[in-house]
Amino acid sequence: LTYVIAVVAILTVLYFGSQIMTYVPIAVMGALLIFIGLDFIDNWIIQGLDKFTQSEYLVALLIMLTVIFVGFLEGVILGTFVMLLVFVGTYSRISTVYRSVSVKNLPSTVQRNPHFTDELYTLREQVYLLELTGFLFFGQADAIVNEAKAHIHDADAPDLMFLIIDFRRVAGVDSSALLSLNKIINLAETYDFQVIFSNFEDNPSILRIIKDLSTSDRLQFTDDLDHALEKTETSLLEYAGTTQAFVATVIWMQLVEMGMDKPDAKELAKHMTREKYEPDNVIIHQGDEAHTIYFVEVGQVSIYLDLDTPNPIRLRTFTMGSVVGEIGFFTNKPRTATVVADTHAFILSLTRETLETIKQEKPELAFAFEGMMLKIVAQRLSNNNNLLTVLR
Repeated sequence: LTYVIAVVAILTVLYFGSQIMTYVPIAVMGALLIFIGLDFIDNWIIQGLDKFTQSEYLVALLIMLTVIFVGFLEGVILGTFVMLLVFVGTYSRISTVYRSVSVKNLPSTVQRNPHFTDELYTLREQVYLLELTGFLFFGQADAIVNEAKAHIHDADAPDLMFLIIDFRRVAGVDSSALLSLNKIINLAETYDFQVIFSNFEDNPSILRIIKDLSTSDRLQFTDDLDHALEKTETSLLEYAGTTQAFVATVIWMQLVEMGMDKPDAKELAKHMTREKYEPDNVIIHQGDEAHTIYFVEVGQVSIYLDLDTPNPIRLRTFTMGSVVGEIGFFTNKPRTATVVADTHAFILSLTRETLETIKQEKPELAFAFEGMMLKIVAQRLSNNNNLLTVLR
């Protein structure tokens, strides 16, 4: 019955207008206002002591006092404005830095020459990564600047050459955050390092803001974090002069670097077949039978995972002196990814039938080959473990 009476009362006012209120006794209207006021005090002031945080309770108290001494509308407006300030203050204390870490144990997916790989393990200490998250605005963007400053002024950290800022987890960037991003560019000019922004092209709001920073020669852009890491590794090797070192371009020398003895490496090379591939030629198709293992003698190839999307995912890139397709070869399982030549490349292959023949005729050579492959797989497993440690 209570609900029926309430509905009838509302419909009556809607139909007859406010003049119907003249038939309601003033005492009833006054009592109703007193009841609403007391209910507000009970819910928001008395019970609010246990339900609200200190800041929320102070806002409710401020609204009540404003309504009493100034007016109802003024109290609502003031409460809304104060709550906005409280929200901004609270949200600005949430860190936008999802992860800040040296990339020493976070290599790119490019599998390089063993000599380069060893050098990069130390050189990557000069690269620092900031992965951001959430929505960036003036209240939070300064935290990014402070994080960068803290690393720059860290006496135990090596001199910074690259600062990677990754936007993959960022929902948007407010124009007010542009000032803080400019501060990072200024830091790069002052302390002589490069800034790389990655993962921003898929977000129009970020792209619109970032374009205003693109005039600085201290700023570079990449499509994703992996390409940013690859760019820093290439630059570090060139800056350190490592690329001028001797690099084996003959397969038997590369096999020696992988762990085989010179006589075994030369003998194994005789059983391999060399083929030339043009850029974009497919070497391995995802889903094919894995009866061959490949050695990149000259050039560069990449492994892609095809998920029936417009852009396949690049899993890893291999340069000269690398082995490709060993997992499927030894497990005798179908290929799980596609391998494509990035450049003109000379690829040597060893079939399973050939390896079986070697095992029968020259078991020592087969043993040496499998020992070398065990070292390679173990090293890659160790690298993956280091990567998982960083990601955790």
